[in-house]
Amino acid sequence: MRRVNRRTLTFALPLVATAIASGCTTFSDNDAVARVDDVEFSQAELDERAGQLGFTDDDPLTGDAARAIIGGWIGEQAIGVELLATAYGGGLDEAGVVCPNVMATGSPGEAEDAATRLRGGEEFADVFDDLNTDASLVETQGAINCVSATDLLDVDRSSPDVVALAALSADDPVQVAVLQQIDGSEFGVVLALRPFDELNPIDLSVLSAAVSDAPIDAELDVYVDPRFGWFDPDTQSVLAFG
Repeated sequence: MRRVNRRTLTFALPLVATAIASGCTTFSDNDAVARVDDVEFSQAELDERAGQLGFTDDDPLTGDAARAIIGGWIGEQAIGVELLATAYGGGLDEAGVVCPNVMATGSPGEAEDAATRLRGGEEFADVFDDLNTDASLVETQGAINCVSATDLLDVDRSSPDVVALAALSADDPVQVAVLQQIDGSEFGVVLALRPFDELNPIDLSVLSAAVSDAPIDAELDVYVDPRFGWFDPDTQSVLAFG
């Protein structure tokens, strides 16, 4: 794999694998950790979603990550998975958040080749392995954190990578941007909308919080085991006590 010296992406955020890094906590085995009306979220389900994020017995679930996972589940129940998926497919304008897979290529031409392959149905991981030149993206195979409209408030919205990011949607899920390296030569960036069914629990938490500007229906009975914190309907998130 070629290594290139280039500037960072305008919207670059920490990789998904390192998104949560504080508040390490060990929890007991009580069965229900949250409930929305009569639907319960069990400890086993929390453990399963934690495993999807790479937490293990040797690298235990953190308190912040647990709260994010629980908040995402509550949003799924209160808003509905179908509505979340539909809004997500509408891109940044509709959902208020976009979750991209990203690769950098050695030239704009290679970026166009990658985009053509993706639009033709090839898996992102396969194209990424062939053409990505950015070592910082390898650990997560190009999956970066979801980017919200708020994240873009202080960036140059006319930058080609931001324009491409904002254009992602289910109808147009692959975008190409051309950027300049430090030495002035050009390289390509390919952005692909992460499929809804590949969103991890943290992605879903961010999405559910962004989809609706209004608080979750006050008539819903939302409970969170106090070991984890409490549910704040205004921010649609689980917060720690204190």
